[in-house]
Amino acid sequence: MAGNWQQQVGERFDRAAPDYDTYAEVQRESARRLAQLISSNPQSILEIGCGSGALTQQLSIYFPEAQITASDIAPSMLNIAKQKLNAENINWTILDGESPDESDIIEGAYDLIISNMAFQWFADFETALNGMKKYLKPGGQILYAIPGERSFSEWQKTLRSLNLPSGLLEFPQPSTENILEEQSIEVFYYDALTFLKSMKKIGAHKPRSGYQPLGYTIKKACDKFDQDFAGRVTWHIIYGQLTK
Repeated sequence: MAGNWQQQVGERFDRAAPDYDTYAEVQRESARRLAQLISSNPQSILEIGCGSGALTQQLSIYFPEAQITASDIAPSMLNIAKQKLNAENINWTILDGESPDESDIIEGAYDLIISNMAFQWFADFETALNGMKKYLKPGGQILYAIPGERSFSEWQKTLRSLNLPSGLLEFPQPSTENILEEQSIEVFYYDALTFLKSMKKIGAHKPRSGYQPLGYTIKKACDKFDQDFAGRVTWHIIYGQLTK
């Protein structure tokens, strides 16, 4: 089940790759903040879900002497990141971060495993994170940013007011002791359709299991959202950590 899910995730982000950077404003902001939260001086870094390279670029600036392995499940995303960043200290690899091939990742090799807005796509968030610990050196750290449960509250409120179901994924909620910081980022989209298009363009349009599309009622939801919120959508970002 997890393998099939991850394959679907990879395929969606492969298709989204050409337009991703145009719509990934929030991902760039969270990448900047995540890099600032690194409190150590890691010499070996594994990045999970590098996407088009927003966090990879930050890592190369902050830690020019570190050996960085940047990975993604979507080959097209990886190719875009590689074209942007031509640094000798970055190795690129296709990798399923939730179920990595043991030949592609080394146990006990990394000071830091880091991920920007990717862990929410894991089929089993907690199990995957705990499983990553074996790839860390003693005292190593896992650091990540994910959307929190209050993300897109305006759209969710609109659907509830109309008694319509939401197809948005239920984002994982880390344990309180693992949360470093929370952040709200407000984005102004032109209207509801622009917001929904943006979700598709960044590969984030896979609905939750069992969801039935709204059909013609989507127009009613969009009209109400536009009336009440005029394109304003809040992203709730959680920055979390685990230490070995």
